[in-house]
Amino acid sequence: MRRQSTAADGQRRATVTDVARRAGVSTATVSRVLNRNYPVAEATRERVETAMRELGYVVNAHARALAGVSNRTVGIIVNEVIDPFYAYIARGVEREAALGGRLCLVCCTQGDPQRELAFIDLMHERRADAVVVVGGSLADRGYTTELARRARELDAGGSKLVLCGRPPLGEQA
Repeated sequence: MRRQSTAADGQRRATVTDVARRAGVSTATVSRVLNRNYPVAEATRERVETAMRELGYVVNAHARALAGVSNRTVGIIVNEVIDPFYAYIARGVEREAALGGRLCLVCCTQGDPQRELAFIDLMHERRADAVVVVGGSLADRGYTTELARRARELDAGGSKLVLCGRPPLGEQA
């Protein structure tokens, strides 16, 4: 039995199946319209988008992430948000991400390299499109090896680790 999703006001949330039924198409067609990954006739696209508006359909980001689809998120990892250097970089990243319809999550390490690695792991779990690590490099071979490993894992999952104000990780990443 499928669990019913409800909004904060207690009303049942519209599903892809509801949108498909309203638009007179298959759920696969609704998915294609949402993902824009397959050609759909303009008239069909308009019917689906109209049905979505009429039903108040909102994409479930958690379900998309479970399906292996990007959740359109960019992680920004900084030492401190109150430092003007980090705030300026975060603002620029957020501005560019927003132009691409992405949400930015800012994480503060407070100078703790283990927190930094944990935040990278968290962004990877959430299928972030990119993880931007700003400043605060640590000259430690073990740490650099761990950071390079995470860069490779992100890349294998279709994401990127971006180093800003840091030396490159070398050939290992």
